[in-house]
Amino acid sequence: MLELVISAGNATRLEQLARDENVPLTLRQTVQESTQGLMTESSPAVSGDAKRVRVPRGVLTEIAQFGRSIQDSSLSLDGLLQGSHVYIAPPPKYERPKELDESLARIARMQEEREYARMSQPANPYYMNPSRTPKQSYWSSEEERAAWRSTREQISVIVNIALSIGAVATATWWAAGNASPIWVGGPD
Repeated sequence: MLELVISAGNATRLEQLARDENVPLTLRQTVQESTQGLMTESSPAVSGDAKRVRVPRGVLTEIAQFGRSIQDSSLSLDGLLQGSHVYIAPPPKYERPKELDESLARIARMQEEREYARMSQPANPYYMNPSRTPKQSYWSSEEERAAWRSTREQISVIVNIALSIGAVATATWWAAGNASPIWVGGPD
């Protein structure tokens, strides 16, 4: 149901209306019930004014109809709504279900038990982590000789290619006529 927070002046007007003997009893009771205990001076203030009250929309329309029947312009719907705004209830506070709390506690307990078991186990001296321990010679002497032979062949191929590139570059430079007489050993 839509509720409106009415201004302090309209709240005072509703209090007077609830005490007025000329107002029908049903309307007085409706006004008293709708304004009673909703927002009092001990309640948190709305917009800085402790006199504001929440009133259902239907009560205001009933008051406006009564005001129209007795031709009282101060009880018009326009006058009652002046300075009011729609009441928006605060969002409900989220409460975690008990099952979730229990399962989270169980998971935390299991994790602590596993961590304790891991920390309290003695270290295994025979465990070797291959990524952290230096490699020992697991090769036989024949495999080691073959590995050195292939390494020497690869190094000699790389050196031969480098020397060939140097020799071709020198020959090209010499053939282009860039050699000076000092290098050629010509006339002094």
